[in-house]
Amino acid sequence: MAGLIQKYSKGKPTIVFCHSKMETERLAELLTHAPRVGLSHGRFDHSLATKTQKPSLQRVLLKGISYHHAGMDAEDRRLIETGFGQGKIRVICATSTLAMGVNLPVHLVIVKGTRAWRGSGSGYQDLDAASLLQMIGRAGRPGFDTSGTALLMTDTNSKSRIERLILGLGRAESQLEHRLAEVLNTEISQYVISNRKTAIDWIKDTLYFFQILKNKLRLRSAVEKSGTPRLLNVRGNALRPRGSIFYRHCMRRRNLHKKTYT
Repeated sequence: MAGLIQKYSKGKPTIVFCHSKMETERLAELLTHAPRVGLSHGRFDHSLATKTQKPSLQRVLLKGISYHHAGMDAEDRRLIETGFGQGKIRVICATSTLAMGVNLPVHLVIVKGTRAWRGSGSGYQDLDAASLLQMIGRAGRPGFDTSGTALLMTDTNSKSRIERLILGLGRAESQLEHRLAEVLNTEISQYVISNRKTAIDWIKDTLYFFQILKNKLRLRSAVEKSGTPRLLNVRGNALRPRGSIFYRHCMRRRNLHKKTYT
């Protein structure tokens, strides 16, 4: 892994997507011992490590490396995201929670395996195409970089499927519209979304939001499918909820307004 980062990152920010919380922490620790992966000694920012109480996180932050997963405190996740955006962290080992709703300056994305363990009843399952595209789509985001690189590490049996996926890439169209309730509920359960403001900020960072702003027909379709004619009010770059869009979709799992469980 260290060799891939050294070869393809060009010294720029990197995210390595893993498929378990333990794997992110273990890989981040291993990378601290590899040369030319984290920040050079002169660029260490020791102050970042003092802002967390978790020893394992402190150790990797001192090398300009970190991990990120849903099992972390929300404050630690925000610390990592902010530090990465400021260039104080060069490599993040993360689960797929970092693939959605967070706009970061990533040049290199590495997906460490295209199959994930889904429990003893299901065993290892292929990651769906939408999830893979969401991960590799973090690389080279407009406004952060002029190019990006994505590497997918896979097994021999999955190679042909991944090649078909890559060869079939055309114009990217967000599918969030069809899974909005499911995805928002997941983000709430993982404490990525904690109130109405973070819900709005989250959706404003998605490809779906960008595309409906640019496509009046799609915006009208989204409003009609919602069953609430005045559901969305889009003005410039602002998304204002009408008809309680986030209440309808989010409060199935949690009452955001009262910040209590329902």
